[in-house]
Amino acid sequence: IERERVANERIAARQREEESKRERERLAAAERAAAREAELERQEKERLQMEQLMAEQRRKEAEAEAKRKLAEQKEQQRLEQERIEAEKARKAEQLRLENERIERERVANERIAARQREEESKRERERLAAAERAAAREAELERQEKERLQMEQLMAEQRRKEAEAEAKRKLAEQKEQQRLEQERIEAEKARKAEQLRLENERIERERVA
Repeated sequence: IERERVANERIAARQREEESKRERERLAAAERAAAREAELERQEKERLQMEQLMAEQRRKEAEAEAKRKLAEQKEQQRLEQERIEAEKARKAEQLRLENERIERERVANERIAARQREEESKRERERLAAAERAAAREAELERQEKERLQMEQLMAEQRRKEAEAEAKRKLAEQKEQQRLEQERIEAEKARKAEQLRLENERIERERVA
C-alpha cells in the first residue's frame, strides 16, 4: 500500500509538473502575444504620428510654396509696373534685379544640393569642370577655325583684289601701248606725208626752174 501511495504521489506530482509546465508555456505564449500586440500598437501609433508629421510638413511646404509664388508674382508685377514707368533705365534695372534673384536662387540651390550630397556634388563639380574645359576647348577650336576661315576669306579677297588690280594694270598697260603705237603710226604717217609734201615741192621747184 505504501509503495502504491508513493507511486501515486509521484504520478500526481508528474501530472502537476506537466500541468504547471503547460501553464507556464501558456502564460509565456500569452505574454508573447501581448508583447506582439503592444509592439503592433506602438508601430501603428508611430506610423500615425509619422503620417501626421508628414502631412503637417506637406501643408507647411505647400503654404511656403504658395507664399513664395505669391511673393514672386507680386515682385514680378512690381517690376513690370516699374518697367512700364521707367523705359530704358528701368529695363536695365529690372534685368539686374532679375539676374540677382536668379543668382540667389542658384546659390541657394547649390548650397542645398551640397548639403544633401557631399561626395556626389564633388564628383559633379569635377564632371562639370571637365565638361566646361571640353566646351572651352571646343569653343576655342571653333573660334580658331572661324578666325582661320576669316583669314582665308580675307586672303582670298586680297588675292582677288590683287588679281583685279593686276588685270586692270595690264589692261591699262595694253591700252597705253596701243595708244603709243597708234601715236607712232600717226606720227609715221605725218612724217611720210611731210616728206611727200617736201618732195613734191622740190619737184615743183625743179620743174619751174
